[in-house]
Amino acid sequence: MFLAPVILRTHKPDPTLTSFEIIPNTYVIGGAIQSLVSRRTVLGLHGTGSWRGKLLADLSDASYLLSSARTDTWERTGEDLRGSVTIYMWDRVSQEVAVLADPLGAGIVYRFDDGKDYAVSSDLRSLVRFLESRGKKLTRSAKYAACLIVTGCGGLYPSSYEEIDSLDHFQYLLFSRSTVRVGSYSIKQRVLNNENTYEDDLLETYQEILDCTQAAADAKHENKIAHLTGGFDSRVVLAALLKLGRQDDFKYYCLPSPKVDRDVAEGLALAFNLRMTEWSGANWSILPGSVDEQFLGSMVRSEGILPSAPDIGMITAGSLMLQGGYGEFYRAYYYKDMAAAVKAGPVALAAQMWGGRGYPAEGVESIFAQEYADDVALRLGKLVDEGLEHGVRADAIPDYLFMRVRNRYFVGNQSREWSGIGSQFDTLYGFGGLSATYKLDFDTRKSNVFGFDLLNMLNPSLIRYPYAKPAFDWKYKQLRQVPDVLQFDTSASPQIDARPGTRAARRNGSSPAAPSDTQIERANRLNIPANRIAQVDYAAPRLLPMIEEAKEHDPAFSSVFNMDALMAKINAPTQTSADINLILTMYSSCLWLTGKDKDVWP
Repeated sequence: MFLAPVILRTHKPDPTLTSFEIIPNTYVIGGAIQSLVSRRTVLGLHGTGSWRGKLLADLSDASYLLSSARTDTWERTGEDLRGSVTIYMWDRVSQEVAVLADPLGAGIVYRFDDGKDYAVSSDLRSLVRFLESRGKKLTRSAKYAACLIVTGCGGLYPSSYEEIDSLDHFQYLLFSRSTVRVGSYSIKQRVLNNENTYEDDLLETYQEILDCTQAAADAKHENKIAHLTGGFDSRVVLAALLKLGRQDDFKYYCLPSPKVDRDVAEGLALAFNLRMTEWSGANWSILPGSVDEQFLGSMVRSEGILPSAPDIGMITAGSLMLQGGYGEFYRAYYYKDMAAAVKAGPVALAAQMWGGRGYPAEGVESIFAQEYADDVALRLGKLVDEGLEHGVRADAIPDYLFMRVRNRYFVGNQSREWSGIGSQFDTLYGFGGLSATYKLDFDTRKSNVFGFDLLNMLNPSLIRYPYAKPAFDWKYKQLRQVPDVLQFDTSASPQIDARPGTRAARRNGSSPAAPSDTQIERANRLNIPANRIAQVDYAAPRLLPMIEEAKEHDPAFSSVFNMDALMAKINAPTQTSADINLILTMYSSCLWLTGKDKDVWP
């Protein structure tokens, strides 16, 4: 079963696919092509989003809503998508198939072209399975994996397979009877080059959030859940629900650790009379039977793109889950002004952004092989030049890179992967925040003044409650008056619903050990989930043999890493969350590259 359609254009007719043919030599596999009598037909929907203020969570939603767009241009239809979503549509009059991703490109569209077959899908796993069924030889990419290990996300390399690339942001794809054309959304210019005032951008963002939140609140899902943490972004999601008076339509979920996050979430729930839940909105068909399966489950579902995607053992739960990942647009993602590094060149910028593992200080060896380091820097430099040409100020280039890379391959892609389990929607998706923050100087962006101004517009009391870490820096105090703090009531607890139903069995009846008290204590000290400490304690002593196996399995592995420097780094103590992330991502990537997933899920 495909999670998204695969669209195939062949250089000559394929008689084995006749039942899937929609126009000459063009086939829709896994799409709704049974009834094509309407002017426009929705062939498929992948992910969750909204369109003109209404939620798109399944094919029936999309078919009903998009029927009103029968005379719109493809560009206009696609530009009104919000969220990590891709739609597939057919136009009977023009005889065209359109693959429309959301403008920011979170609904990544992957494509393969070997001169004989041109195949695309927004679900990489569906695309890979289809191509392999046609006898295509695909190579898991050590280059993608190395970038994932060092930077924490993909994107500089477009996919986890050497032979597959992807559409860029603000792009869509159009199949006609004679051509395959990549189109561009003109809204890109409005986002990057508008002349709105700060107040205009703030008001636009405010309205975008309310429109997305209204769409979610009006959705038909029986179980609606909103993430609530000790941070800022989930607080904006809550503020919009409070503004609309729809907070009681949702239950609120927070992981049990880090403890400070949970304490703040429970404090907010008590202050605003919210009902919490221990259920994330996901159900399981079968739980991982080993730690290796915990690592591999996410990599299998995302086909090597994300080590933190939902697990392959999870199943559709029929829930709606709200998150606020796009709140990163309102402030500086990095905590250091990198304007000088931008001007110095991509190597200097990479060293600033990624902590020196790939591009360390002079006298320290990089864990990247030199040729690979040069290629990464070249790709990064092209994106920097692109941003500068669009008029992005030098000190905002790192945030432009966040939009171009991490936001798509981590934040947005994670939402879309979760939409295979429940309808996950980021209600902070929008363009006004991007437009505003690109115009602000670094210190003002870093202070999150735009975000806090937005929060005040939605709910002026929410800003006053404690956060998991200090929220107001020196620049904010210079620009705005810091609000008086409202302390949480610690004498009571909010109502918290238990997880519904029974837990699924574990594969082979085995069970990974739960985090120990010592591991939980370490996790709270580092402000990370306790299971990550348990995982790193398991993975660290097994990593060196796994690396040796990866080298034997794939010669390209040694061509992307400086093995001596890599071994030295891995043997060093894991003292920070960054050290832990390196070990965990390296281990899951090695499992993936060596095909260990095929031993568990043939």
